[in-house]
Amino acid sequence: MIAITIPNQLGPAYNLHVLESFATHVAPALGWKPNTEGPVQGDPV
Repeated sequence: MIAITIPNQLGPAYNLHVLESFATHVAPALGWKPNTEGPVQGDPV
């Protein structure tokens, strides 16, 4: 599990930059791939 802290006092443009940077650089390096098959179905509880 990875938790990303977004500093809300810096505004939405900076928050978007943080998330896009994570998705572009960090996530692929961890082996994550974008979901291209529609909504994700979780396991039944």
